Amino acid sequence: MSNLDPQTLAQKKKMQIEIILKESDAKKYEREKLLLEVEIRALKSKIQQTEMEITSKEGKLKHIQDQNMMLQNELIKLKHQMNSLH
Repeated sequence: MSNLDPQTLAQKKKMQIEIILKESDAKKYEREKLLLEVEIRALKSKIQQTEMEITSKEGKLKHIQDQNMMLQNELIKLKHQMNSLH
């Protein structure tokens, strides 16, 4: 190194500092990327869970609607039968 002129040494030192700063930035971005990936996986999991809950609730709703329709039909039938007794 002693045979390098002062300008070259200064340029080399400047580049070393720039490398250290850029490596630090790259590590920071890598950490942020990992955190975002974890958050995205968690959100996708919540979406799946919500979709499953919606499907389940829709099934229950359809069952209840079917039961209600049957009862309504039975009520109409019984009321007709009752009216025909008069």
